Amino acid sequence: MRVFKDETRREQREMNKKWGEISNKLGTLVEDLVAPSLPRIIEEYLNEHAYDLMVRLKHRLPDGRVKEFDALVITPDCVCLNSTKATLRIADVTASGSTSPLSAPSFPSTTPCPW
Repeated sequence: MRVFKDETRREQREMNKKWGEISNKLGTLVEDLVAPSLPRIIEEYLNEHAYDLMVRLKHRLPDGRVKEFDALVITPDCVCLNSTKATLRIADVTASGSTSPLSAPSFPSTTPCPW
């Protein structure tokens, strides 16, 4: 019985390690797939040249809260934010449109993107 318990614990540790590796890989989804495509998408749909791309941006709001974004692209005329979700929920979509996490003073030379 002891051998069975030891084997079960070992298998559980191996499984936890594999789940951790999968989770870490999913965490690099933005860096691996999304971020490299953002400048092309912005140029294609907005006819704007993307001159700055930041990945994993943290922005402190005036009230002290910190907002995190997966990617931010700055063009001469606008700032485009990206928040990538592995699982898309309707609440995430409605929340992203109803709140403006960055204020105009954060990027005074730009205006929000039209999409």
